[in-house]
Amino acid sequence: METASTMNLVNDCFIGLYRSLVQYSMEVSPWTAKESCGLREAVEDLAQRQQSDAKKLAELLVDAGEAIDYSYYPHEFTSLHFVSLKYLASRMVDGQRELVASLEAAVNGLAESPARELLSAVCSSQREGLAELEKAAAAVVRS
Repeated sequence: METASTMNLVNDCFIGLYRSLVQYSMEVSPWTAKESCGLREAVEDLAQRQQSDAKKLAELLVDAGEAIDYSYYPHEFTSLHFVSLKYLASRMVDGQRELVASLEAAVNGLAESPARELLSAVCSSQREGLAELEKAAAAVVRS
């Protein structure tokens, strides 16, 4: 059985995924120029990856009998309506780097447990998503 502090950490990681700038961008549908189509695909793929990973964390919380805190999007995101995807690219890359760093810190802060194993897998998944996003964002910046 996982401790309350472990479950709080899992929920914090869930919020990081569920309320990321990538997720927000999927809700506000930023304008996408023709040359940004590759970036759009990478963002959509990462959004799906985040949703899948968030679902896994939510299932762990529910199975442990924990209530899920869904939180809210950060207030600073609200000024990012009606912008282009190219404009958001560097912000999304930075946000994904921060997310991966927080997942790594969570994994490193836990003893061997099912929660640590799952967070480690989620961290690897998000690291892969970051690499794809960086590649797509770099291609758009060069165009």
